[in-house]
Amino acid sequence: MKTEGPLEPALPARNLSSLLLLTATPQAPSHRPSLQRPTPKPSSPFKMAKLTGSSNYKASEVSRLLVLVSKHLPLGKDEWERLENERKAETRRMEEEQRRRDELATREARYLTEKAEAEERRMQQKLESEERARRDKEEARARSQELVLLISALTKKT
Repeated sequence: MKTEGPLEPALPARNLSSLLLLTATPQAPSHRPSLQRPTPKPSSPFKMAKLTGSSNYKASEVSRLLVLVSKHLPLGKDEWERLENERKAETRRMEEEQRRRDELATREARYLTEKAEAEERRMQQKLESEERARRDKEEARARSQELVLLISALTKKT
């Protein structure tokens, strides 16, 4: 066991009180200082406000409270009308924004549909032109064969 002094062992703080209870004797108090730490007073992370009288509040607390009250509880008819107008304006803005989003979505859907239709038309035109080219080749081949037969028939007759 590791010792700090000639006779005092190093112990964790939680075992210190149990050690003191075990070693306590009804003899006269020792000349050594107490090894127990004083217990800290419980404290909350937030300072509690006093409950009575405004003279007990700090000026910053009072001003903060007044700011909050004025922000969340507007006074007077004009203030309520202003809030109502702001809310109506916000509602109109939201409706316009939603309408604009819907128009954009509709426009995009129309664009994609037109794009797909145009692609389909291009494919159809390409297939038709390929088919026309194939038929033209076959007709040209058939005509050339007919001409060869005609030429060969004419050359045999003479």
